[in-house]
Amino acid sequence: MFYSYDDKCFEYEVKYSNRKSIEIRIEPGGKVVFKAPKKTPDHIILEVIEKRLKWIDEKLSVVENAFKSREFETGTMVYYLGEKVPLKIIRRKTDRGQISFVDNEFILILPEDYTSEHIKEMLIAMYKKMLTPLIKKRINHYQDHFRIKPEKVTIRDQKTRWGSCSSSRTLSFNYRLLMAPISVIDYIVVHEMTHLEHMNHSKSYWKRVHEVMPDYKSKEKFLKEKGMFLNFEWEAI
Repeated sequence: MFYSYDDKCFEYEVKYSNRKSIEIRIEPGGKVVFKAPKKTPDHIILEVIEKRLKWIDEKLSVVENAFKSREFETGTMVYYLGEKVPLKIIRRKTDRGQISFVDNEFILILPEDYTSEHIKEMLIAMYKKMLTPLIKKRINHYQDHFRIKPEKVTIRDQKTRWGSCSSSRTLSFNYRLLMAPISVIDYIVVHEMTHLEHMNHSKSYWKRVHEVMPDYKSKEKFLKEKGMFLNFEWEAI
């Protein structure tokens, strides 16, 4: 959804959950996210926007001047399992791009006309491919803690979630998790596997997460503070 004012506009999204108040978050890409209690009517969200419009506008200006779209070239660093690793880009006459991960480096062999958008698509496909067996391995590692097994595991390009669990017991994970340390990946795995038993975020749910991973809050803190930097879209100026 978009909100227009003066000669400007911004994209916003509303995320509903079991909470008591509305929280506003500005993402580096310029999207405004409202975390709201379930069943909050649209007109209340619009009232909050109008009331906080000056603050939102100021924050969006800061974001616009602090981040830029990512360009990919040899030497560009990307996150992989919590560490920065370089890209090596080789241009040659070829019909299609190739990508491989060798000696802690992503090597891309590309046609001359490939753009940063093509490279981003190749990296996303590679991350999905690499994350799939890792996630399954971590699920197997923690399975003894849970009585229910997932029916299916998928890796997706989720815009606002690190993972999700459906009523059909499908666990989905964001490809960007491959950019995080393995301990953080484990937390999201435990988080979603716990939903197989508790399809909510009740006290019983969090008690179960704590039983399996007593230090889970440190992983939550990492994602809250650094999760925004785990992406192929933009980088800090």
